[in-house]
Amino acid sequence: MSFAAILAYVGLRAKPVAIEELQFPVLVIPLDRSNVFIAKGAADMTQARMGAANTPQNGFTVIDAGFNIYAEQNVKCDQGAGGMLFRAFVRPGAPLTFKFNLRRQGEKGLSAARERILPAAYLGVDTDAAERWRKQLAGESTMEGIVAVLNAAAAEASQGPIIHDDPTTGEPLAE
Repeated sequence: MSFAAILAYVGLRAKPVAIEELQFPVLVIPLDRSNVFIAKGAADMTQARMGAANTPQNGFTVIDAGFNIYAEQNVKCDQGAGGMLFRAFVRPGAPLTFKFNLRRQGEKGLSAARERILPAAYLGVDTDAAERWRKQLAGESTMEGIVAVLNAAAAEASQGPIIHDDPTTGEPLAE
């Protein structure tokens, strides 16, 4: 009987999802729901500067363009402790590379994604503008539309665009 229980447990456990299986762009929501980060590709999700707000952590929520919802798990830095110390003191602006798995969440779809995005999106300090942007976000039905609203709100709040060409520095790539 216990062997059957073990087989059932192993067989029913959800397999981790690889980053490459996501439909980009994706939205990444930190544990504290302080903001929503937009990733255009896998590198945007796996590379970050030490201490950056978008550094991967266990439990971050990831919503892909198909409105599938995942949680980051088993986050590990490729550089290890020694590499992190080297970067902290010798090359402080150098990006760190992370590996992690994604665990599929029970909910999915546009309404479940909205429930996570709306409270987490930082839309500026002006409460009237923030309410206007939240209404626009609630009316969007595609990931591209949501990304456009988030970027427009960020630009209006003088934060600059959320999507950057270089995920390690946040600056546009030199031409």
